[in-house]
Amino acid sequence: MMLPNPNPPSPFKLQASTFLANDHPILTLVPPNITATPPPHHDDPPSTNTLGCCFVGFDANEPSSRHVVPIGKLKGIRFMSIFGFKIWWSTHWRGNKGRDVEHETQFMMLENNVGIGRPYVLLLPLLENGFRACLQPWTDDDYVFTWMFAWRVGPHVSPIESTFRSCLCIHVDYDDPFRLMKEAMKLMREQFGTFKVLEEKIPPGISGGEKKRVSIALEILTRPRLLFLDEPTSSGLDSASAFFVVQTLRNVARDGRTIISSIHQPSSSEVFALFDDLFLLSSGETIFLEKLKWLEDVPNSADPFMNMATAQIKAMLVEKYRRSTYAKRAKEKMQELSFNDTGLTLGQTMDCSLKNENPTVSSHHVDGFLLENNDPAEVPLVNPKGVWEGVKALAEGGCPPELAVLDYVYVWHAYLGYWGGIRPNVEGMPESTIVELKMSEGVEKMMVDLAVVKMIENSVGLVAPEELYEGLHSHLESVGIDGVKIDVTNILEIMSEEFGSRVELAKAYFKALTASVRKHFKGNGVIVSMQQGNEFMFLGTETISLGRVGDDFWSKDPAGDPMGTYWLQGCHVVHCAYNSLWMGNFIHPDWDMFETHHVCAEFHAASRAISGGPIYISDSVGNHNFKLLKMLVLPDGSILRCQHYALPTKDCLFEDPLHDGKTMLKIWNLNKYTGVLGLFNCQGGGWCPEARRNKRAPNCSQTVTCFASPKDIEWGKGKEPICIKGIDTFAVYLFKDDKLKFLKWQESVEVSLEPFSYELLTVSPVMFLTKKLIQFAPVGLVNMLNSGGSIQSLEYDEQKTLARIGLRGHGEMRVFASEKPVSCKINGAPVEFDYEDNMVRLQVPWPAYIFIFYRG
Repeated sequence: MMLPNPNPPSPFKLQASTFLANDHPILTLVPPNITATPPPHHDDPPSTNTLGCCFVGFDANEPSSRHVVPIGKLKGIRFMSIFGFKIWWSTHWRGNKGRDVEHETQFMMLENNVGIGRPYVLLLPLLENGFRACLQPWTDDDYVFTWMFAWRVGPHVSPIESTFRSCLCIHVDYDDPFRLMKEAMKLMREQFGTFKVLEEKIPPGISGGEKKRVSIALEILTRPRLLFLDEPTSSGLDSASAFFVVQTLRNVARDGRTIISSIHQPSSSEVFALFDDLFLLSSGETIFLEKLKWLEDVPNSADPFMNMATAQIKAMLVEKYRRSTYAKRAKEKMQELSFNDTGLTLGQTMDCSLKNENPTVSSHHVDGFLLENNDPAEVPLVNPKGVWEGVKALAEGGCPPELAVLDYVYVWHAYLGYWGGIRPNVEGMPESTIVELKMSEGVEKMMVDLAVVKMIENSVGLVAPEELYEGLHSHLESVGIDGVKIDVTNILEIMSEEFGSRVELAKAYFKALTASVRKHFKGNGVIVSMQQGNEFMFLGTETISLGRVGDDFWSKDPAGDPMGTYWLQGCHVVHCAYNSLWMGNFIHPDWDMFETHHVCAEFHAASRAISGGPIYISDSVGNHNFKLLKMLVLPDGSILRCQHYALPTKDCLFEDPLHDGKTMLKIWNLNKYTGVLGLFNCQGGGWCPEARRNKRAPNCSQTVTCFASPKDIEWGKGKEPICIKGIDTFAVYLFKDDKLKFLKWQESVEVSLEPFSYELLTVSPVMFLTKKLIQFAPVGLVNMLNSGGSIQSLEYDEQKTLARIGLRGHGEMRVFASEKPVSCKINGAPVEFDYEDNMVRLQVPWPAYIFIFYRG
């Protein structure tokens, strides 16, 4: 019997000097020295529409430390790509032929054509044998070249090779570019084993409440028949979050599982109402054990707890206890132990334990806000009044009251210590070697960077990686620092000639950095920046899970263009959106800080609100736009973070949202129950291939019109995909326009925006309360930029014709409803509401759990 081939032929193949994808020519006139090898067998089967991949290599005539090899001609197929325009920053580019490809291209995706059956094709340069690959153009024709280099030829010769078999991966997918990227990176993860994809890591700086929810979620994922939880609603959870946790546990229990939870004190009557049985202990003795059904005799309520304050529930428990056999046994036991000698009666003792509130623990945290300090000289080391001493006091909480809301303190440092490394022969500092820097041929094609110029002029003090990170991080940990932000990461590009290949040098530094972060900062206490090259992605992301995906926020053009105050903002948003398509598979995208008083501050705030990443600002102290901040940040300092990371919509991937004068940048993301679309007019300037720098394009800066539709959102992605099977209509709320539209799946709304303005669309699937065929779709808090992110739970009770909505935040909540409700309740109490144009409007306090009733 013949065994099945463990490496079946890939639908992507090299045949007769042509690379074919599903039998469609992709690259033609492929040279004879190019090889194509199927990937090694791996356990996870590809998705239904994934066609496969292959590894591309070549044979060179002579060994060298640098190879520039044509891999074929590209013509007549649109592509999008990410290329390095600075040594540490990358951005989006597009074209339709080989000569349009930019230098230092990190990946390229070719557009599909459903009509003829041509799939999406990904060309992904890799690392092999100490060499790093990228794509580049050729000036005379439409060949695409793979540029393989360990370094450049010079007095210190790098490793030399002539044979490569996996310098480039070509991966294909028929109809989903997002799945294509994700599955390609998973395959590289199996191939290299030197990094982890984002789903395998937890981003740094999560709050205590988030840690608790993550730990519970990890246990639920194992689907245990019996689950014990120790105080799942305490430590870091506000009342609303505590409710959502217990509600989730209740839903798990309804799936046939038993859940036992210790809880010192329910944070609200709503939380208490979710439990089925109550077991009270005192001094290790059982004092109460009964089902909670006895509370159903509370009059005038289908859901009695919703009409009761927490104090009422406690009083009812006390009375129930006093009449129980448990009270009698406890009293006898206490008499035996002569506890009455204290002068307190049993009744008084029990009243104290059940009636009195526990001491309030104030939990302050800033979800996504980070203290950043780029200049150690600015850290106040000693306060004259002795209130706090330096960073240690700040980290340990001995700081002024205005900083008491900080949960985490991170310290900035550069990849090599500081921008120029470590000065040699300084007492108390590690030994360093002065290294002269030289521009590689790749860097010479990039935009001139003043920081690079200065470092080349002054050289760099290089410290051995283990000594550098262990020494620095152990000290920071000893004074209470929680993590670090690392800048200047791609500096090795211009200093590796004397130390072997750039790849091998990077391996040494990333290995030491990874070990240090694991030892001193809980394995993930690091944010990385200026790292946008493929050797970082493939070598440096074993533990690092949060990083910058755009160039710096520039409030004005450092080159002096007065209009840079505007067009550079569009550049920034485009950098972040398109880079996330690549980097989001390795690290959670961080869209950088912005200033709340900048002329384009709201433009930036809208993008950060739906980015799915942290939000932090770089205002001057005391100079803040609180009106704008209140649209981003909740009263406890947390934010309404999306479930996924924002990405461009499919119809934007191969367009030019900066230079063509007609394309609107559209980005999508998911909340728990709603999708969101962000529309941004970024037209006005960006990368100029001729000038080799970012440059204003005034003829493109004009009003742009686009069409936005529910189908623009990738509903099946994210941590918790939203099921829209059977959904016929979507309620679409336009934030800036303050209007509600109703769209079918294929329908769209037309939106026109002036330069550097935006619109946010909350897209909510319309559900039915089937008894009365009432259409219903929550929008969320319309005073928040990410309105739909405020909805934390949503239940429909068909028997009672009731909708329950758990909300995080406060302000004006809106819900589409085809009929006016009979009543609305917030936290169990009836409230007034407005109903106009099929919209329920409620003023919601913090936190809130909302009931909307209809007559059955």
